[in-house]
Amino acid sequence: AEVKIVPNAADTTRFRPLSPELRQAWRASHRVPEDHLMAIFAGGEWARKGLDFAIQAMAHLRDVPLTLFVAGDDPDRARFTAMARAAGVEERIIFGGFRQDMPKALGAADLFLFPSWYEAFSLATIEAAACGLPVVATFINGTEDFITPGVNGDFIEHDAEQIASVLRRLCSQPEHLKTMGINARQCVETHYTWDRIAQMTEDAYLEHLSGSN
Repeated sequence: AEVKIVPNAADTTRFRPLSPELRQAWRASHRVPEDHLMAIFAGGEWARKGLDFAIQAMAHLRDVPLTLFVAGDDPDRARFTAMARAAGVEERIIFGGFRQDMPKALGAADLFLFPSWYEAFSLATIEAAACGLPVVATFINGTEDFITPGVNGDFIEHDAEQIASVLRRLCSQPEHLKTMGINARQCVETHYTWDRIAQMTEDAYLEHLSGSN
C-alpha cells in the first residue's frame, strides 16, 4: 500500500520571532554576552541528538563570538557538562535546563543547531524555524525536506570540525543569517501550519477512500 507522510506542524502564533527588545531582555537575563550570536540546541536524549558534536565544535570556535544555549535536560547531564569543561568551552555553553519558555528561548537565538542521529520528523526543527531561526541540522528524516542550504539553513555532519566550519561561515554573515531566519519562518507559514497539515491529512484520507471504492 502507498504510504502518505504528513509532517508535523508548528503553532505559528505561539512560536514566532521576538521583538528586538524581548530578545535582548531574554538574552541579558540568561547571561548571553551582548556581542555574541546565540545558537540553541533543544531536547532530551542528548547522545542521540548529537550534543557531544555541538560541544566539540564549540572548542574549534573559541575565536568566534558564539554562545551555545542547551535547552532541555538529560539523565547523563554531568557527562556533557564535564565534556564542555574538558574542551575548555564551559564559559560559552549555557546548560539552561528544561524550559517552560521554549518559544522565547528559540526566539532569542540566532540559529538552531541540531546534530541529531535520528528523528521521525523533528517538531523542534519546525518550531525553531517558526521562531525565525535558520535550521543547521544533520541530513535526517524531516530536515532533508525542510532545509534548502544557504536559503533557510544548512546541513552538518557528525563531525565536530565540519560543524565548526559551517558555524564559522554562518557567524561571519550575521545579516545573511537573519535573511535565512526570515526564509525559515516563511517556509513554515507556507507548508507547516496546523491548517495546512489538517488539509493534507484530510486530502490523504479522501484520496485513500476514493481509491478503495
